[in-house]
Amino acid sequence: RRGRVRRAKLYYLRSRRGKSARIAEDTNYKPKS
Repeated sequence: RRGRVRRAKLYYLRSRRGKSARIAEDTNYKPKS
């Protein structure tokens, strides 16, 4: 279930900013979330 939450967050950020979120998420990729 934790993995699902992390994925949901990524989808949420991607939906909100799209490519920008994807780049920021890749650059700021941290297991902190």
